[in-house]
Amino acid sequence: MILTRRILFILLLLLPCFTFSQTFEERNNRLLMAAYQGQADSVLSLLLDSADVNCRNEEGITPLMYAAEKGHLDIVKILLYNGADPKLDPNSGRTALMSAAIQNYPEIVYSLLIYGANINADDGDGITALTYACGYNLYDMASYLLQNFANPNLKTHDSTSALTCSAYFGNTEIVGLLLRNNAHPNSKNIHGANAIEYAIRNNDVAMLDTLAKYQTEIKVYINTKQKVNAVDYAKILNRRNAVVALRKLGYHGSILPFYDKISVCYNAFAFNFKDIFMGAGVGIFDSKYNSSFEVGFNKRLAKKRILEPQPDGSFYQLWEKKQYLYASFEKLFAFKTQNIHRRQGILIRLKGMYSWGSYEGTTQKPTDKLSFVPGIGYGYMSDNLFVKAAYEYANQDKYYGSKHWITISAGFFIPINKRKLNHKITWM
Repeated sequence: MILTRRILFILLLLLPCFTFSQTFEERNNRLLMAAYQGQADSVLSLLLDSADVNCRNEEGITPLMYAAEKGHLDIVKILLYNGADPKLDPNSGRTALMSAAIQNYPEIVYSLLIYGANINADDGDGITALTYACGYNLYDMASYLLQNFANPNLKTHDSTSALTCSAYFGNTEIVGLLLRNNAHPNSKNIHGANAIEYAIRNNDVAMLDTLAKYQTEIKVYINTKQKVNAVDYAKILNRRNAVVALRKLGYHGSILPFYDKISVCYNAFAFNFKDIFMGAGVGIFDSKYNSSFEVGFNKRLAKKRILEPQPDGSFYQLWEKKQYLYASFEKLFAFKTQNIHRRQGILIRLKGMYSWGSYEGTTQKPTDKLSFVPGIGYGYMSDNLFVKAAYEYANQDKYYGSKHWITISAGFFIPINKRKLNHKITWM
């Protein structure tokens, strides 16, 4: 009985403290909500009622961060005046200044800077407010941050600078702004990607001109050390405007091809009105000149009935089996496109064919033949898949039927170049 009374007595003593704690936590939660919803009067009232101006929710977000992100300038000023710390960051690392910069609120950025916010602070990925502004193409915000001594050469955790980020997203005017504010023109990330690479990928002539004026090294990196000719890179990506612009700037490509893919092809149909063949092939593709070499084997789907004339004027009815090996060279004259993962155009083909066969039930064989077959058609490539349809003039023996053939094929590419030329930024 005495022990029970003592426990009750202790609980009665602690009850006011527990009630106060619960009330304090509720006030903090209401302050967070009021800052988020832009309720200035409630923010003032709660601060006067001893709510913690730097309280946080489970994500580490403070009332100041909410107010800055939502553009509530009056609440930002109230919180700062009452001791809110602009240097705090949430679990994500994105400070109130970064949120204000991303949402393009220059007055809030100004207020935060007056109260000591770090303009060069970075988040969990090493991204600063300036890098965010550049990535989101906020020219005025980027300019304002640079005027307030934001460092344009700070890099993210993958070594991407504000300049490289701007070039990646095609923000040409901001690239010029950064270069005028002493950004390093030859900055590259851990993969070797630089501003020139992204300018070429975007087919951005104005950006190429801007970068060239600031003595940017006109090279594209396939890794951190090895380089590839910029004109060649533009050709590989089918960026004709960039090729022309680079040549005007005095740069020239090499004549060597860029074989980077193995092609595996299924010849669904090779036919005329009297005959049909099917087969498969394998080759190698040159992305620079859109050309390829291919070898393959096609076979007649079924035995063909033929009448073989004899010297005495009679005919033998024979069932002919036929197949052929081929080796071809193809050149795709690609159309202009904005999608570097797709290309299509007119296909020119020259094929060498060696055909042979046999007759069922006899040792007699048809004559082996080597011939050259020209063709023209249409080719379409998307990522690592392709389809082709072409007309061919195949001057074979009379039992093939017509000399005019149609070939339809489809297949896929296997990349063989492990040196990546496509460097993506994924943290924006």
